[in-house]
Amino acid sequence: MDVPTQVRQAIHLGARSSYGRFLDQALVDSVVDVLLAAAHNGLIDVEIIMSQSLINRLEELYDGCWQPVDVAHATHRIASAHLMDLLRDVVDVEALRSGAAQRAPRTWLDQLSVVLAGRKSPTAAWPNASHTADVGASPDQIDSLVTRWRTRCGLDLSGGLYDSLELLGKLDTLTTLTCIGPVPKRWPATHIDIDIDARDERSTADPKMLTRIRALLAKAEATTFPAEADAFTSKAQDLMTRHAIHAAVLHASSFDNEHDLEGDVVARRVHLDNPYSAEKVTLLGVVYRANGARIAWHDTYGFCTVVGLAVDLDLAEVMFTSLLLQATKSVGEASVGPAHTRTRQYRQAFLVAFAIRIGERLGEAVDDATTQATCEYGTSLAPILAARADAVDRQFDKMFPGAGQMRGRSFNLGGWNAGLAAADQAVLDLDRRSIDR
Repeated sequence: MDVPTQVRQAIHLGARSSYGRFLDQALVDSVVDVLLAAAHNGLIDVEIIMSQSLINRLEELYDGCWQPVDVAHATHRIASAHLMDLLRDVVDVEALRSGAAQRAPRTWLDQLSVVLAGRKSPTAAWPNASHTADVGASPDQIDSLVTRWRTRCGLDLSGGLYDSLELLGKLDTLTTLTCIGPVPKRWPATHIDIDIDARDERSTADPKMLTRIRALLAKAEATTFPAEADAFTSKAQDLMTRHAIHAAVLHASSFDNEHDLEGDVVARRVHLDNPYSAEKVTLLGVVYRANGARIAWHDTYGFCTVVGLAVDLDLAEVMFTSLLLQATKSVGEASVGPAHTRTRQYRQAFLVAFAIRIGERLGEAVDDATTQATCEYGTSLAPILAARADAVDRQFDKMFPGAGQMRGRSFNLGGWNAGLAAADQAVLDLDRRSIDR
């Protein structure tokens, strides 16, 4: 067995032993000693192999249906800021090596910009860069990845190896996901005239409408006057409801009865930050389900896959963002009282109760909106909405066969009751007569 192969096997063993159920610090120490000896004897540059191992693992994750923000979010939950800096270097160099600037969908480039925000890197400008730019990672950029990172952080070789093994070990715990888009190995060789993620504009929410809705919700969140917040949020909800139904009717009129709506269903991932991510997903679920979407919660990684028609997902995202802000604000205000209101159990119960009551109120709003829309569009609306719901269900069942419901749990009664009360006060009520059509 040649030396490079031995070093790669040692790195694999050290990474496996650095985190998770196979954690064995003594074994990691032994691996680092072996790597240092190989480096000091001049047998091989172990940092080159370490750099290649990290990039190869990231490529494996991408092939396993992970996307840049998914990797960063899941890793951030279990890694220090120090290791996240190394991960961003790995993401950066891998993107250059794979030629993402010429090949990746626009959404992928947007994610790279989020992960690499604030860094002096070609990837930071990719969403505004030409797809014909000649960008690629040189062998030196790949080989010197770990060396450049540890030098920037002031680490010696030993420290750099320990940290690199830890990051690699944490990346190794990320398992294959359900794909929500083409993986890098299936991207075209280059962008020519057609953006590979271009979509029918009728299937997504109107950007101008989204801007209006976001502006109204921002005003509702900022004001300290309940009546004013109610007016802003009521108008935003009214715009959302009417826009979604109008989009459904317009979309249906563009195709014959044999059009397969399942091909129009899309999937996205929504990332939830700690603390209380498991409780926040309850709110996410009721909002997205009220807007015709299905969700799968990846508890270990702290994100959801949401499945639905694009216009519905666009609008649900706007409403969820606003309600999450309201819930966070409400639980904070409720937790400044007696000692029992400052416990974790109280906040958990508060957030889940808030979400459940919001779900009930959203259900009532959806029923009311559908009834009013039926008066406008007639009996043709019901089969249109039913066909869309059926398409979402079929696509979700294909992606997540046998997916079950989240398990129930017990909650702090005081927090539960306070959450219900806060949900009753959240701004959702509609007064369509006061809204100009």
